[in-house]
Amino acid sequence: MLKEQAKAKRVYAFASHGLFSGKALENIKNSAIEQILTTNTIPAKPGESEISKIKRISVGMKQLIFFLKFSSFIGRGYQKNSR
Repeated sequence: MLKEQAKAKRVYAFASHGLFSGKALENIKNSAIEQILTTNTIPAKPGESEISKIKRISVGMKQLIFFLKFSSFIGRGYQKNSR
């Protein structure tokens, strides 16, 4: 659906904390998403490693601090612009 609606050649996704609850793993496996990138802030679900579309990256303390500061900055900008 994403590819057809947006006429995209490829679809990538990012999940800061990949919870993948319920039927998420099945949905990802059967989706048009080429790759979903997530962090290791939440343990992988059983069977997740069998889905090649999911890539987990390690988040060290430096990267986590940067991400939190960047998220806060984006949040303040959004609040300022939504008034």
